[in-house]
Amino acid sequence: MHVVSLYTFQWSDSHPENSQVWLDVDDHLRLVLIGRSGGGKSAAGNCILGQEVFESHSESFTAVTQKCDKKKAMVEGRRVSVVDTPDWFNSEQTPDEVRAQISSCVALSSPGPHAFLLCVPLDQPAKTELQALRALGTVFGPEAVQKHTVVLFTYVDRLRASGKAEGKSAEEYIASQRGDLVELVEKCRDRFHVLEKGGGRRQKQNVAELLDKVEQTVKEAGGQCYSSPAFQEAEDRVRQRQLEIARERKGVQPALAAADAGRLSTMRKPLEQINEEMTEDEIKDTRDEAEKSVSNTSIESLPPVTLSSILTCWHLKL
Repeated sequence: MHVVSLYTFQWSDSHPENSQVWLDVDDHLRLVLIGRSGGGKSAAGNCILGQEVFESHSESFTAVTQKCDKKKAMVEGRRVSVVDTPDWFNSEQTPDEVRAQISSCVALSSPGPHAFLLCVPLDQPAKTELQALRALGTVFGPEAVQKHTVVLFTYVDRLRASGKAEGKSAEEYIASQRGDLVELVEKCRDRFHVLEKGGGRRQKQNVAELLDKVEQTVKEAGGQCYSSPAFQEAEDRVRQRQLEIARERKGVQPALAAADAGRLSTMRKPLEQINEEMTEDEIKDTRDEAEKSVSNTSIESLPPVTLSSILTCWHLKL
């Protein structure tokens, strides 16, 4: 039975508070879907993964996704993880609810997403999405938008059926008639993709092109996923919980179970002991369980989420 190492260490200048950082043996391309309720996030996730794993109702303009969810699949030879999210910043959410949703997303996409995919319905005004970009920058910082966000245009079929495109391609329609969509794309440094659904070879080729664009985005960002103190905190918590789960399953005495994430480098000896008995499937299983556990906790490194900050992002008045 093939056994792999869960806990490979390397020195990291980008993570100075921990002298050593764990590398994940899982090389998934991590994508986070964001956008309005009814914007096609869940349907886009299903399209990307090539299977119906997220609940989706194509004709619904109301929220179907109530909490963050993560699914994985092999897509065109790539390992891909997709995190589907609810509408983070609609005006009906309380600050505590917003913070809980964002914390969950951060845990499920740690150590950081390779791309945020902002799902934008082609047949709707884009004011909501412009506000969503502002909110994303407020929560995660400007680099999340400038270097790691791709505009993903959805519902091209509805646009064609409406006749608004007047026989033009989606790209021609955007360039000639939709200044609001052009503004979105410019804010994301011209990164966009028109998602084609319908199954078959055409859909597979379209998804492959999207993943190529994501990989190019990562390359332009220095070959790294997006990171921040919040994602680093989440990754530390996930690794800590993963170690606890591994100990429980292997019957190892949890002598260091109470050690905080900042002292993870002291755990090398017990980690190596567990490593000798962990298979690749067991590592992935404990990782998934740890992520779900941490996703139910609050990430303290997130900036404060207040009613005022939410309303400011959405140009609403107190």
